[in-house]
Amino acid sequence: MISPSGAWFRLSGRLREGWSPQHTEIVCDLGFTADRPGFQVEGLAYRPDGSILKAVSPRGHHLPLDADAVAEGYRLNRPARPVVGDHAAAALFAVRSETVVTETVKLADDASGDVILRLYESAGGRGSVSVTALFDAARCGRTDLLERATGAPWVGPSTTLELRPFEIVTLRYRPAAGRVSTSSGR
Repeated sequence: MISPSGAWFRLSGRLREGWSPQHTEIVCDLGFTADRPGFQVEGLAYRPDGSILKAVSPRGHHLPLDADAVAEGYRLNRPARPVVGDHAAAALFAVRSETVVTETVKLADDASGDVILRLYESAGGRGSVSVTALFDAARCGRTDLLERATGAPWVGPSTTLELRPFEIVTLRYRPAAGRVSTSSGR
């Protein structure tokens, strides 16, 4: 069933359980509504006898029905990598927001020593984010995705931004001493 504000789909198929050659018949009801920020998605996977199996990812991970889709996506697509030894590093930024995600922290491509912070609004609604540099930054400026200046005025090391639905923002921070150093000495 499809309506202007959303849709429901019913799928049926077979699911292999573990290494067993046996398959379980499943039915999935997937639905979304586009009339609210976040395009709320609901999914049910259940066996023909009616018992709920929950949602299943392409890699075989079971996701809870109330999972945060963005956090689960990062968990599945960017699993934690174990590192041997002491590799502790101080955080470079404090980012406060319910719906804005920190996507990238890196040095600028032009080898100037500037630090690039890329953020995006992940819920499909307007979002507010407060960003503070935790290193000695002289100033911050907004750039395009290719890290070129946009003509927007430079601001101090702390700023608050309003983002449109799914907007990607790139900020360029110029370190005060020409290179990044944190208060912890790392």
